[in-house]
Amino acid sequence: MKIRSFSELVDHLDKELTWRKRELTTMRFLLLQSRSHEQEIMLRAGICLLYAHWEGFVKSAGTGYVNYVALKGLKYCDLSPSMVALGMRGKLRAAEATNRVTIHTEVTSFLMSEMRENAAIPYDDAINARDNLNSEVLREILHLLSLDYRPYETKKVLLDERLLASRNAISHGQWLTIDGEDFDHLHHEVLDLLNAFRNDVENAAQMNHFRRDSGARSR
Repeated sequence: MKIRSFSELVDHLDKELTWRKRELTTMRFLLLQSRSHEQEIMLRAGICLLYAHWEGFVKSAGTGYVNYVALKGLKYCDLSPSMVALGMRGKLRAAEATNRVTIHTEVTSFLMSEMRENAAIPYDDAINARDNLNSEVLREILHLLSLDYRPYETKKVLLDERLLASRNAISHGQWLTIDGEDFDHLHHEVLDLLNAFRNDVENAAQMNHFRRDSGARSR
């Protein structure tokens, strides 16, 4: 994936969101058309699909955004602290894993003299949901992207308990009864979250939140 312009990023976000929303809408239609003895199975499967598309879209949209930033050819000194940290991730991990002064000196030297070098930002694995996209992992991802966590904070219970915990129980073979009305509400909430995250990523790119001079955007 190579996203070199804002319009290409918008296209990427729209394509990723469109097929996911279509699949979730189709799944709900099939659920409504299913017989009563089939609905318990469909509801449990639906929870897993809701979570899969939420995690998948956050990873894909976030990766696309980092890809867009990485290919702009900016210097480290032009980037937001979180993007600099992403570019330094390898050095920081090496420094954390050792007591060698030489490694620590490399990090210090980078901070002192290499900030005007062109940034090398790894983007393929920049967004890691750790297979459990709970509210804390989401907060870390939003911080990396310089997005505001506060609008998502009110969704903590929904994300951690109603979506993730239910999905984990079902995917690990536990019996879980899902209420149809609760599922409808969760389906609606996840679609809203997908739209919100897509818009936040687009706005961050449009407003240059990845730049140092854009100011702090996350909380």
